[in-house]
Amino acid sequence: MLKTCDACGQEIKGGISIGGTILCRTCAPMVEAEIEAVRAAGKPVSAARIAAKMRSETYHSYIIRDIPPELWERVQAEAARRRQSAKDFILDAIRAGLTT
Repeated sequence: MLKTCDACGQEIKGGISIGGTILCRTCAPMVEAEIEAVRAAGKPVSAARIAAKMRSETYHSYIIRDIPPELWERVQAEAARRRQSAKDFILDAIRAGLTT
C-alpha cells in the first residue's frame, strides 16, 4: 500500500510520523517548525491540522466534467502508451500548452 505525505500529498516510502500524521522528509521539518511556533505562542498543537493547512495551501483539486468519451479514450490510450497515468498525461499537456 502506498502512503502519501499528509502535508504535500506526494507518495512516500516509510515517512516520519508526527502527532498521528505521516510526513515526507521534506515536509517534516516544516511541520516541526510550525509546531514549535504554535507551542511558543501557548496555543494547542495539532500536527494533523498543520499538515492539512500546508496541503490546502499548496495543492488544488479540480474535477473536469463532461469530457467527450472519444477524447477521454484518446487520453487514456496515449497515457498508457507513454506509461503514464491519465492525470500525469493531462498535467504534461497543460504544462506544454503554457510554455508555447
